[in-house]
Amino acid sequence: MTPGFRDRVSSWIEQLHDETTELFTALDRGGSFREDSWERPGGGGGVSRVLADGATFEQAGVNRSAVQGVLEPALAQRIGACFSVMEPLSFFVTGLSLVVHPRSPMVPTVHLNVRYFEIVRSTGEAVDAWFGGGTDLTPTYPFPEDATHFHRTLKAV
Repeated sequence: MTPGFRDRVSSWIEQLHDETTELFTALDRGGSFREDSWERPGGGGGVSRVLADGATFEQAGVNRSAVQGVLEPALAQRIGACFSVMEPLSFFVTGLSLVVHPRSPMVPTVHLNVRYFEIVRSTGEAVDAWFGGGTDLTPTYPFPEDATHFHRTLKAV
């Protein structure tokens, strides 16, 4: 990765966290998010935001994290990292996740997570990096046309 790429991705995740929180606050028309920060003993931390008992959403969680630490080479291989020498490695992961439960049981719950994962040599050189994540609906009352629309829209985006 180019120098500063990690910082740009972290900044993008932070911005996306803020924009997503603002969007769900506006969509709810009445609720507000409570924020809690946390730290990971091995390095990094995150921010969790929860809206509870809103007008539109029974509960919505929008969370971000950026963590780093030591990564054993055997674990790096097990998760699919591409490198050839067994050496000391570190990792960096940043991401955003959300779970939104609408008040109406006729509207599906949505969950989403996106993340950037980087494995780095002790010299600071990136060994491997990738983006991942996923999203889906959990309908209480399934309407096949909702799922079709959701997945077609995702594909178009």
